[in-house]
Amino acid sequence: MEAINKPFTDYERSLYYFNKCGDLLVFSIGIIENSESLNLDRDIFKKVLYFLVVRHPFLRSKISIDQHKNLYFNINANHVNYDDDDLLFFHLSSRDELEHCLEELTKKKLDYDKKLWRMIIFDFYENEKKMYAISFWLPLFITDGLNITALQIEIVNILNSLISNTECMEMLVPLPISENMFEITKKKNLIGKDQLKKIEEINQINTSKFKFDPFFKDKNERGCTIKFFKFSQIESNKLIALSKKNGTKFTAFIMTCFYYSIQQLYDENNLANPIDIKFGVAANLRIRLNPILDFSNLGYFSCLLPINTEYPKFGKYENLFEDAKYIDKILNGLTSVESGSIFNESHNFSATSEINDLFESSAKIEDFCSKLNSNSTWDVIISNVGTHLKRNIAHNPKEPLVLKEIYFTDTQNTCPCIDAAILIHLITWNDQLMFMISSNKSGISSKSFERLIQLFKRFLFRLIKQEI
Repeated sequence: MEAINKPFTDYERSLYYFNKCGDLLVFSIGIIENSESLNLDRDIFKKVLYFLVVRHPFLRSKISIDQHKNLYFNINANHVNYDDDDLLFFHLSSRDELEHCLEELTKKKLDYDKKLWRMIIFDFYENEKKMYAISFWLPLFITDGLNITALQIEIVNILNSLISNTECMEMLVPLPISENMFEITKKKNLIGKDQLKKIEEINQINTSKFKFDPFFKDKNERGCTIKFFKFSQIESNKLIALSKKNGTKFTAFIMTCFYYSIQQLYDENNLANPIDIKFGVAANLRIRLNPILDFSNLGYFSCLLPINTEYPKFGKYENLFEDAKYIDKILNGLTSVESGSIFNESHNFSATSEINDLFESSAKIEDFCSKLNSNSTWDVIISNVGTHLKRNIAHNPKEPLVLKEIYFTDTQNTCPCIDAAILIHLITWNDQLMFMISSNKSGISSKSFERLIQLFKRFLFRLIKQEI
């Protein structure tokens, strides 16, 4: 069977250009508990890759460009061979080395002429028990938070089947080439005149902006900083209960907590409180359609929402719970599929065209980045996968290998940064809140970022202890 050429949408093309600059390469990391102290070598992970690539058409694809410079997914009907760079293996002395290793690996771009993915395996000892961490990498134009984390479960399910000499669903059921967001919205008639009018209204709002003060930048730093951490089940339940008691979505609650932590960072450096703040929330379309879309099938279905706050409605930092309600109300008004508000970025066709034209006309990547940075209006974005993964993807906790923790984020290497300076990614797994927060060092220095994460964790722990 011949290869299939699936054309890029204009929006996918813009995400591809961001990838070319060093941003928006999405990666997950799953911490695997190895109850039987099994020794897993490169060969068994090669077998996992074989089944993954057979199952997922986009893992058999590369990017091709025609004579008119149109981009295509060139999808091979057969599975591909693996190069050494496709499967990397690192032996660590401890788990503490993971963050630094991932930071270094974010500098390594994918060769889209060959493949669109990478798998990285880490092993280390924790409490005298051999553990594994599995990291899978995909460009944002074919994945999102629900998808990249669902693939973690698929990988562990296949591993357990190979160990037990059985066959799981992921080894037996190939997936079709998925329709993209624009094909689905067109088929479901989700975008009409009313929706386009709503999208235009949202994108005309220009009341707010938040960029970190130059005080928090270091012009000599480049690259990505990564922090990931989790809360215990008891601690997680307390935080979630506080949000529910206040009648707010947890995403709005956590984002408010984060901005209170930013205010503390400003205050301890004798800087005025940030006001009229704008930040981004990534809302996944998969769970907002009926029926919901398969999390496993590759594709980009993340919708970026602009949260514009106005002082004094927000920015006094005097009442956390009232401020969270204010954010929640704005968020609720932007996540509607029916009104079209959720598509304010993806279906802002003129903005997408401008980005693509700018990249294609820029002599250097640095010129493109400088122009986008000068027009940027926010420095913080949050993405909360919540508990959807646990409720929709099967994982057996009684197998030899158990997926104990899941984290995910995007690479951020542009200078000046064209994406937000800080990305907050959150998932609830095994009844525990798990955060991975990454930063672009050209947007906020590693020292300032480190301090902000300390303040954020301290703020949440004070909430848990009811000190706030």
